[in-house]
Amino acid sequence: MHNANPTQTAVRKASPRTVCACQPAKICDDKGCDIWWNLSDPRLRDELLACIQRDGLPFLEGVRQPCDVATAIHRLGADSDPYRLEAIAYSLAMGDDVAAAQQALERLTKASDKSISWQGEMTERATQLARKLGVDPQEARLQLAEWEQATVKNLGLG
Repeated sequence: MHNANPTQTAVRKASPRTVCACQPAKICDDKGCDIWWNLSDPRLRDELLACIQRDGLPFLEGVRQPCDVATAIHRLGADSDPYRLEAIAYSLAMGDDVAAAQQALERLTKASDKSISWQGEMTERATQLARKLGVDPQEARLQLAEWEQATVKNLGLG
């Protein structure tokens, strides 16, 4: 369902402790009921801040090191979403858990549909990173840093 009202926005509450951006512009409460927020509501800022403080910050509190990212993603539920698998693998690689990173990269490669261009590209990156991890984990971390810088530049954030 698409939100035809451009003044409504915000965040879908995926579970009691996770918050994710989504379309259409709605949130769901703990019982799965939709809650719509209006951009012109003068209370919106305070309501969003309360939601972030109540749900977002406790979730992020446990994410201090790269390996914590993988743990947090696992808590969201196991599935074969390529983006989650990629984040887990890269986080493990950055956290120096080479064996677990290799396994996560293998899961990512197996779960990806190479006939879909973006998943094929993701698989190529995973394969490249797995090779570097096997030879020189520091080189693999440098590769991740290089990809991060390219992303920052491409998004116009740096």
